[in-house]
Amino acid sequence: SDRFKPLAEHPKRDELRRYYEEHRTEFTTPARAKMSLIEVSFRVTADRPGPPGMPADPAAAREAARRKIERARQELDSGVPFAAVARKYSDGIRNTEGGAWDEIGRDSLRARYKAVSDALFRMSPGQVSDVIEGPDAFFIVRCDAIRPESCRSFEDAQPEIAERILEKKYGEMQDRYVRDLLAKAVFQNEAEFFQAVLAAIPPATDSFGLNASSPP
Repeated sequence: SDRFKPLAEHPKRDELRRYYEEHRTEFTTPARAKMSLIEVSFRVTADRPGPPGMPADPAAAREAARRKIERARQELDSGVPFAAVARKYSDGIRNTEGGAWDEIGRDSLRARYKAVSDALFRMSPGQVSDVIEGPDAFFIVRCDAIRPESCRSFEDAQPEIAERILEKKYGEMQDRYVRDLLAKAVFQNEAEFFQAVLAAIPPATDSFGLNASSPP
């Protein structure tokens, strides 16, 4: 450290800028959002019969789910609180909490919620979506809060970037130095070394702690 850190040249501004552009995602905080969700499933299979009261026929189940989600949308339009409508109509995993979810990222939901996520991150806080059709359910999503994606400025990130580059340069110089030492290393007196190792090995003992080579 004392030998090489002072030798690592401080990066110039264009080198800092290039690192920033190549690693911009490392200085970016992805968007996050909170939502409330009404979910009405219509997928009916042998291993998943669907919500209670849902018809067994897939086409009928889909139509019943559409009617149910439209009734939920009508109640929202009439002024019924979202949480009350979610508890009444939703069969999703958060229905007992009024459909409220913890904060999520854009890509943190399973694939069946992709349409919901796409809609959510285009919405403003308090906005309620129209009915959204997913692969196995209908949804209504409300955006409760959103934190847009943010990126640290180049000026703010410069000290950290400089430290990263200097540490990398220091590591490379250290590695080269160690490799050079290894390349020049010569093993001497190998026979004497191994004889000394063998001589230092303690004699074997039995289960009573006696020297196994000694007579009883």
